[in-house]
Amino acid sequence: TIDPGPSGKLTGAFGPGPTAIGKIVEWHEPERVVFGWSHEGDNTAVPSRVTVTLHESDNGTLVTLRHEGIVEQTQREGTASGWRYYLSALTNVALAEKLSSAAPKTIEIYLSAWAQTDPVQRGATLAASVADDVRFRDQYGSIDGREGLGNYIGGVQKMMGAAQIQSDGPLDRVHSFFRQSWKVQGPDKNTLFRGQNIYEFDANARLKLIVGFWG
Repeated sequence: TIDPGPSGKLTGAFGPGPTAIGKIVEWHEPERVVFGWSHEGDNTAVPSRVTVTLHESDNGTLVTLRHEGIVEQTQREGTASGWRYYLSALTNVALAEKLSSAAPKTIEIYLSAWAQTDPVQRGATLAASVADDVRFRDQYGSIDGREGLGNYIGGVQKMMGAAQIQSDGPLDRVHSFFRQSWKVQGPDKNTLFRGQNIYEFDANARLKLIVGFWG
């Protein structure tokens, strides 16, 4: 828990170890916060110092954490592992809020482009779902850019005819990466192929990486 603002106090319980305690010494909302760090019951140690800065970036907010003043090597290594874990968890939660509802819709829009034979319509659908500099990779193609992806889809349609691709299973997520199975069905609804896609989203909730695995 944390009491936000100058001189605010914080406490943190991390597993079976002692509770971490500290006091905010600098509060510059929304760019920077600095606080002391020690453990409950340890009255001999000099509190270490944690500085957290936030900067806008092309991909959202860049969080930089610097923890100084830990002398003992084993404690430094353990603390670094702990911060890596919790910063990863923070990233995961933040991206879940942003992508959990948008990602399934965006993926379905993207997959619908594979059924559109009109290049103009297909281009508009891709513009709504993939980044300008999207990268696409599968065992048959290596494409950079949205226009190139549209042309690639058009070429596949000439070979596949009226077959259509659709999602086929739950959507799994780790940070900005998603994984989902797909299937290709013919006009008679028989399944012709199966595979799996890996997706990565950009800060605007559009696809910037698509990797397809067949079989």
